[in-house]
Amino acid sequence: MIIVMGRNATADQITAVENKIRDCGLGIHISRGAERTVIGAIGDERKFAAEVFESLPGVEQALRVLKPYKIVAREWHAADSIVHIGSVPLGGKTVQVISGPCSVESQDQMDTAAAGVAAAGCKLMRGGAFKPRTSPYTFQGLG
Repeated sequence: MIIVMGRNATADQITAVENKIRDCGLGIHISRGAERTVIGAIGDERKFAAEVFESLPGVEQALRVLKPYKIVAREWHAADSIVHIGSVPLGGKTVQVISGPCSVESQDQMDTAAAGVAAAGCKLMRGGAFKPRTSPYTFQGLG
C-alpha cells in the first residue's frame, strides 16, 4: 500500500502512520519529496482496508498496490484454471454450457428441464432457488 501524506503533514502525523503500519505487521519504506512524503507499507496489505489510513490526520490518500483478485489474475497465474465438477472440466479450452430454470418450482419441472438439458448436449444443469426479482411486485415463480 502507498500512503501519500498531505503537504502540511507534521512529523508527528508521519510517525503515527508509520506506527500504524508496524502495528499491522508490515514493513515501511519512506520517500520524502520536496512537497510530499510517501510511505510504502511492505507486506500483505490485504489484512486491512485503505480507509484505516485515510482516516488518520495528515494522510491525503492511501492506494492499494495489490489487486483484489490476485489469485485469478493472469499476471499472477498465467495458466488456465480448470475445475472439475464430477468428471466434467470447467475452464481451460473446453467450453461448457450450464442450463436450467431460473427458479425451481417442482420436481416435475426439474425432471423435464433435465431431460431437455441432456438432449441439448449439456453436461451440467443448475436450478435457482426461490428468490425475489428486481421488484417484489413482479415475481414470477412457484407456478
